[in-house]
Amino acid sequence: MHDKKIYDKYGLGDSIPNDVTQWVDSGFQGIDKEYDIDVQIAKKNSKKRKLTFEEKENNKTISGIRVISEHAIGGIKRMRSVNDIYRNKKANIDDKLMIVSAGIWNLFIA
Repeated sequence: MHDKKIYDKYGLGDSIPNDVTQWVDSGFQGIDKEYDIDVQIAKKNSKKRKLTFEEKENNKTISGIRVISEHAIGGIKRMRSVNDIYRNKKANIDDKLMIVSAGIWNLFIA
């Protein structure tokens, strides 16, 4: 499922406090118009209007902050049990598996 659809489905725009800045990628285009939130999203270049130097610098800043979380997600997904299809039927085991994977990643980077 697409990032924006998950965001809308679970109502994350309404559940995150307004004083928290959300740093999102281009998959979330439009959330700043749909929700009354503080959001940092990279500007897109178009054929008709090229990005200014300030917009490019702002995009670099946003990407520099976001890359930390993207690398953490990638590190957690290296534990294939999180990335592959999960077939266990027991309740809350999938959450525990994610917590264990995040803990192993934290031990790796420490």
